[in-house]
Amino acid sequence: MDELAPEESAHAGNEHEAVPDAMASLARGVAHDFNNLLLAMMLYADLVAWKAGDGEGAAEAREIRRAVDRGCRLTRQLQSYAGSDPLSAETLDLGEFLREMEPRLRHVLGPDIALDMWLDGGVLWPVNADAAHLKEAFLALAGEIGIWMGKGGTMVLDVGNRSQDGFIAIGVDGDGARLPPVATQAAFDPARVFEPYYISRTLGAGSGLGLAACRTVVEHAGGALELERWDARGMRFTLRLPRWREL
Repeated sequence: MDELAPEESAHAGNEHEAVPDAMASLARGVAHDFNNLLLAMMLYADLVAWKAGDGEGAAEAREIRRAVDRGCRLTRQLQSYAGSDPLSAETLDLGEFLREMEPRLRHVLGPDIALDMWLDGGVLWPVNADAAHLKEAFLALAGEIGIWMGKGGTMVLDVGNRSQDGFIAIGVDGDGARLPPVATQAAFDPARVFEPYYISRTLGAGSGLGLAACRTVVEHAGGALELERWDARGMRFTLRLPRWREL
């Protein structure tokens, strides 16, 4: 194969880098427009719910509000992916942070999927991250796993300090009893799971941005999100956050 000349190589590199920039710009614009629409929907849904009280239309108004809330979560994922949502890092006690999140994680997974949390027996190291964004990252990851697992199964979240590299490792497992069969076929490429909309196109499920937004948040905190395994037995993601040391 012929090698590219330096000028051609540089041009190809710039063209490659322009694609994520264009996608980020599109994501920012879509998120902005959707936020305006969702705000109006939220206000009218609350107005209808207030007028209905416990009478006719109350249940429908609550369903509309739930749909709006899901839309708001999706726009936050768009903003996180695009890097347009301002970050405000702070020192977090990760153990306390995850324990406080447990009810919300269970809510996102739904009543048919169990959640097991295993925190290191000792004290977990602190991390420096934007609490709101990190919360959205965990909820997005749990939401995507819940969708792929369908009804039934268990999501396991195990957390521990890694003294060898100064990172806190957070393993997230979902059992494979309900995974879509295509996940074990040649058409499914695990290396592409963090690409926006790859999984939703390939498996026909998921928001399309959950994993991409989650990885963006984790990387902003100096960490990494990786897929260790996705096969007939299930899936395992590993999220690593660096230990924060006060100066």
